[in-house]
Amino acid sequence: MKRLIATLIILAFMVVPTMAQERADTLGVYGTLVNNNPLGGTFESGIDMHLFEFDGAANDLVTIQMIALSNDLDPALVLLGIDGSIVGWNDDSNNQLNATINAELPYSGTYFVLATTFRSLYEQGEFQGDYQIVLNGVSPIDPQNSTTDDDLLPLEPDNVYEAITLDASTPVFLATLTVQDTLAVNLYAESDTLDTVLYVFNTKGERIALDDDSSGYNYSAELKGVPLDEPGQYMIMVVTRGYEREEERDNINGFMNLWVDRS
Repeated sequence: MKRLIATLIILAFMVVPTMAQERADTLGVYGTLVNNNPLGGTFESGIDMHLFEFDGAANDLVTIQMIALSNDLDPALVLLGIDGSIVGWNDDSNNQLNATINAELPYSGTYFVLATTFRSLYEQGEFQGDYQIVLNGVSPIDPQNSTTDDDLLPLEPDNVYEAITLDASTPVFLATLTVQDTLAVNLYAESDTLDTVLYVFNTKGERIALDDDSSGYNYSAELKGVPLDEPGQYMIMVVTRGYEREEERDNINGFMNLWVDRS
């Protein structure tokens, strides 16, 4: 009996928290990462990118690992700053399919992590499987002197946001859209010079919509009738082709306009 109780206690400590238990109550994220606290995630049909956040201090040397728990999963990680900068990214680490980012944080405040698969960066497929993600190396911050997700641009329906600059240093545009009841939106990221890609994350931090080149205008992205069915904050991202790779980002330089309309 004592042996059984001891075994149950050990198993209880081994249980990995789910994202629903850990996610923030404000911005819709899949989980909040803290030092040496592994979280477990599952990609299901049509949901193959998750949004995480964590707080860290300037000059922290952090390590983020995404480990596949399903044999056919090919993890990929992107570490984003609040300003849309790429702090780090990784696909295959140490000749394995697992992903590991080692990076020095440039400022004190909130960072975002995209946990996904390599192919899911630009397409929304049927990639399914379980994974574990863990963060190490962050220090406590002073919230009064830090950049947080409250600094993100709040979008409003039926508005146009013009002349948004995307370049090598900030190849991603991040904004929030708050829904009080339910809403369906059309999003259009138009540019003459940029190959835009749209991501929409729901209130659980799951990417529910993606588009690359369906607008028919140059390489602009367009999403029509995206259902926002739950009250809360949604994350809207506009990325550019090659945003994750340093050697590709040097070619990113231009302006875009973002339309946000009720469907």
